[in-house]
Amino acid sequence: MLRYMQCCPSCGAKLGSETIPILRAYSFSCPFCGAPLRVAAYHSGVIYLTSIMFSVALTLYLGFRDLAFALITILGSGLIFVVLCFIVGLIRPAKLELRPPKNSTLRLHD
Repeated sequence: MLRYMQCCPSCGAKLGSETIPILRAYSFSCPFCGAPLRVAAYHSGVIYLTSIMFSVALTLYLGFRDLAFALITILGSGLIFVVLCFIVGLIRPAKLELRPPKNSTLRLHD
């Protein structure tokens, strides 16, 4: 179970999976130091593209064409995306990172 214990990047406190909100993983605070945190999801784009390609290949292999091809590909890619996210989450859990402030501005020159 220690593999899924995350550390706060600000104070280094160990956070269990029960302290990280699932529905608000993009914005929550550390219960120890109060630092704004978020769950980094670096691999979601790759998983999404993989699920679409796998769904297209499987639909073509099964022989569906025209409207059935489009509908099954769209619905199948969503299902494959959920399954792949679950598998990748077990193999390589996402890391915590500090959430940038909402009023930050991009400054190219000082």
